[in-house]
Formats: sequence, structure tokens, C-alpha cells
Amino acid sequence: AEDETYDSLRLINVELNRIFGRPDTMFLRTTPKQFLFDGVPFCVNVIGIAKAICKEIEKRNTKTIRTMPDGSLRFSFFSHKNMTDDGMFTINTGIKDPSRTQMIELWNGRTTLDVWNNRSSGLSSSCNKIHGTDGSGYPPFRTGVERMTIFST
Repeated sequence: AEDETYDSLRLINVELNRIFGRPDTMFLRTTPKQFLFDGVPFCVNVIGIAKAICKEIEKRNTKTIRTMPDGSLRFSFFSHKNMTDDGMFTINTGIKDPSRTQMIELWNGRTTLDVWNNRSSGLSSSCNKIHGTDGSGYPPFRTGVERMTIFST
């Protein structure tokens, strides 16, 4: 069983090297522009099992991974948001209250949506409330028991 585990790990290591271009370390050296917008390339000229893995990644059609004209893939955190209009956000700076830092106060001038059905009591569904952050950051001094809320358009 130990030999099988070693052989499996060796195979995985070979395929990861093909996917990520034989990195020297497990830490990626890149620029903020490349990581955030242009994309960090991977799955470049892959063959065999690595190619099949890359095809599966591509099939998942995630917003943060793009297929390039040469068939390679690129990961970027924000490229899907670059040059798009998600509306007007009013974000709290936290100057008056640090616990509100990065909290979305308004979206398109509104504090609520009218998407979700109201409750039978006539009160608006809590799902219509605009609150939380965009997920890229949270207020400082959080404790482990506080709920983290994300608002996404």
C-alpha cells in the first residue's frame, strides 16, 4: 500500500508540474496587475492527464479562469469585473465607525431590493436587504463568532 501511495503521489506531482509549468517553489511570483486583472497563465501546452485535468477546469466555466486563444488558461481575481458596470455602490469608509469599514450602505441609491417575495405579514424578506461587503474585505477587529455577509450583484 505504501508503494502505491508513493507512485500515486509521483504521478500527481508530474501532472501538477505540467499544469503549472514546473514551478521552483509552491509560492507564485507575479505582479498585482497579472494576479488581479491580466491573469496568471497555467495549462500551457499540456499533454496527457494534465490536458484532461485542464479541460475539466475549463468546463467548470468559472468567472476567475479564462481560456486564451492558444488554449491555455489564466486565473485572475477581478478580470471578469474589469470594464463592467455592476451599478453604483456606496461603501462605508469606516472613518466614523470602524466596524462599518467596507460595508455596502447603498446599491444604486437603495438599501433594499424588491426581488424576493414579501412575507405573508407584509414585511420585506430579509433577502432583499442590501448589507455586507463585496467579499474582498471586511471591517477590522472581527471575532471568530461574527457572521460575514457578502452582497453580490
